[in-house]
Amino acid sequence: MTGLLGLVALRDSIQESHDIGNLVRSSHASGPGVVAGAFRPELKTYTKEEVAKHRTKATGIWVSYRDGVYDVSDWADIHPGGASRLMLAAGGPIDSFWAMYAQHNTDQVKEILEEYRIGNLVGTLTLFERVDWRLRPSTLGPRPSRAHC
Repeated sequence: MTGLLGLVALRDSIQESHDIGNLVRSSHASGPGVVAGAFRPELKTYTKEEVAKHRTKATGIWVSYRDGVYDVSDWADIHPGGASRLMLAAGGPIDSFWAMYAQHNTDQVKEILEEYRIGNLVGTLTLFERVDWRLRPSTLGPRPSRAHC
């Protein structure tokens, strides 16, 4: 029963956050038939390097999802998981986080995200970048030796 109550509380929290979000931000209306993260030709384009510059409240908190770029600065304080969770993805793609946390995979959550849409991501992120954008080959250190095998 606890699991069901938790899901109901999460649903209510998301709805409440969405209602509050509508009051505190200007909406970037998604419109009917818009798929979250799909390329939208009417929007400005940004590079992943431009998105990466927006990692704090001072610079604005931007994230990408598939081909979309989103300014989620106003959402950070009302994010149901807390601002600290959202800040883990600041300046980069949220794809891997959404793959881990299934509560994001609903039409309602994707509609909320799309309201924060500011543009399109130029170029395609590699699978490696989508899985964990903070990992770079230079940060992984030397490859382990196979001499002992």
